[in-house]
Amino acid sequence: MRRQLGIGDGTQLEVTVQDHEVTLRPATVITAEDRWAYAPEAIASLKRALADVKAGYVFQLTEGELLKGKYPKRAPRKAAARRAKR
Repeated sequence: MRRQLGIGDGTQLEVTVQDHEVTLRPATVITAEDRWAYAPEAIASLKRALADVKAGYVFQLTEGELLKGKYPKRAPRKAAARRAKR
């Protein structure tokens, strides 16, 4: 039956029983040390970082450029610029 269902060794399943019916669903286990990455705060931070990339606020530089301070100065974020005008 495992072969018919495509269930291999080590496959983890979520099992539910409702109205005399058993349902098997693939389960993904997230280790405790990785659970932080799925917290709402971490996801929001990632979205902000991706928005920075899209807006052009991200650039590459070598370690030498970083140590010499030779890197472009980024423009202030729009929200910061609006606050400064007040």
